Amino acid sequence: MLREFFQNLQPTLKRYLFSSVCAGLSLTLLIGAVILWLDQRALAQRLQTRTAQGEAVLTALAAGPVLRDTLAQVRKASASITANLVDEPNLAENLWYFYNLEESTRVRLRDLNQLSSQAVAGDATYRLIPYSLRVTGTFPQVMDFMQKLETGPKLAKIRAFSLNRLDAEGLNVALQIDVVLLGKP
Repeated sequence: MLREFFQNLQPTLKRYLFSSVCAGLSLTLLIGAVILWLDQRALAQRLQTRTAQGEAVLTALAAGPVLRDTLAQVRKASASITANLVDEPNLAENLWYFYNLEESTRVRLRDLNQLSSQAVAGDATYRLIPYSLRVTGTFPQVMDFMQKLETGPKLAKIRAFSLNRLDAEGLNVALQIDVVLLGKP
């Protein structure tokens, strides 16, 4: 059946040769146009992707000085933290930090003990070194001591505290505090 169709088609094509050539050429051009259209869509998508990447690179280049400044600030902060770490075996220097606070705030440091720190699990960057201390003085003096402890150069975390009056008038108070300082591993 298909054979008959092609045998009948051949004389028709010869009879209408110009129309047949035009139809074949039109079909070929249509296929070419579809291929070019699909290729153009793919190229447009690639162009859009590359444009977005280029804009991201330009944004990163424009932000370069800001990023360098931010990196410098981070390095400075990291160096400051490292410089202010407590060295657990250096007991005299560690306790002297608290005695300096005592002197500047005019409180009396009644009891100061560096407790043993627990073993660090894994690859810890820092060690927590605990201290227990008792401070006496007037309420403003004790609060000044506590503020300087919290905002001082050594990174401190207050775990627990209790504040009690020492006399009936409430002028003198006692502060019992448990604090940990950030130390070298």
